[in-house]
Formats: sequence, C-alpha cells, structure tokens
Amino acid sequence: MAYQDLREFIKKLEREGELKRISAEVDPVLEITEITDRVTKAGGPALFSRRPRPAHSLLRSCPLRPAPRNERGRSSQAPRNR
Repeated sequence: MAYQDLREFIKKLEREGELKRISAEVDPVLEITEITDRVTKAGGPALFSRRPRPAHSLLRSCPLRPAPRNERGRSSQAPRNR
C-alpha cells in the first residue's frame, strides 16, 4: 500500500496499535539505539521519539518496521555482494 506521506503512515500504525511514542527526553544516539534494539528483538512496535535531545533534533524516529530476516539473520532486502 502506498502512503501519501510519513504522517499518513504513522497514523495507520497508531490505529493498528503498532506505534509506541516515547515521551521522555532521550539521547538519540545512545538511548534510542538501546531502546530500539530491545524492542525490536522482542518483536515490539515501531517507535517514535517525541523529545530527542536538542543537539540531535533532526532524528525523530527509529526504523518503523524491521526488514524481514532470512535464516542467516541478514535482511532479505540487503544487496548481495557478487
């Protein structure tokens, strides 16, 4: 399904209960990385940081959907070396 923009996609995730908003102020390099790692490994929802620390204000969201993995743990969408 194609989406008009990121807002439309985020609204869809919210309607389906597949988006978790992080309201605490977090460091987008250290804290969001750890939070995303744990949530992704647990099969959790997409994450949206409402208050990243100001120095990194351009980074607002983490991967909304992890890429499917094959049996070797690689992304099935990753380019292959030839």
